[in-house]
Amino acid sequence: MGYIEDYQRVRTQELPTAVTSRAVGPIVHTLALLLDNAVRYSPPNATVHVSFQEGHHGVTVLVDDAGLRMTPEQLDRARDILTGHRSEDLTQLGAYPQTGFRVAAALASAYGFRVDLEAPNAFLGTRALVFLPQDLLTTVPQAQPTAPAPLGTTTAASLAPVRPSPQPGRTPALPQTTASGLTVRARGKAPSAGPAPRLPAAEPGRPSVVAAWARGTQRARSGETPSSPAPEKGPHS
Repeated sequence: MGYIEDYQRVRTQELPTAVTSRAVGPIVHTLALLLDNAVRYSPPNATVHVSFQEGHHGVTVLVDDAGLRMTPEQLDRARDILTGHRSEDLTQLGAYPQTGFRVAAALASAYGFRVDLEAPNAFLGTRALVFLPQDLLTTVPQAQPTAPAPLGTTTAASLAPVRPSPQPGRTPALPQTTASGLTVRARGKAPSAGPAPRLPAAEPGRPSVVAAWARGTQRARSGETPSSPAPEKGPHS
């Protein structure tokens, strides 16, 4: 995408194979030169297809365009340059030298891959081939995503009741029972974790209250009707 214009016209496949680190730059640059050449010499609305052919000795990258087909003389000359059978002095290439095939040939010779051309292809255009041997290839491990548990799935651990851990230094209180052995249910809120508040010390009742309680008890035993209680005597404040 960064090397050529009209990269939107390139259609490529996916291959779970990678190139070794030492050859990434040269192979990317070579493919960019071939793709740029295919896009430039194709109609503006035509696409360039990139596919792969896996073999025993390596992988071949196929670049197919639908442009004007090379003449037999042009094809033979370009193939001689790409295969290294023909070398030319760069200073003798004229004012507008075409160095794409020469650069691709130099990179292929230095890093151990091959570049070739065929014509016509299935689109009556030109096909460029880049053969990558096995020593330039490597596999990329694919990370396996963890599948989430399906909804509604329960396990024994999720169904087990959660028991609160006992707090250190505290002894669980035993349930209170009646004389017949029945458990007494506690009413109200559960006691807090803090210490229970101390009750105030009991104070003795006043003499007049004690006397009134005694008289009422005696009348209840003798069956008398209770009369109005006598006014309380005591010191006035």
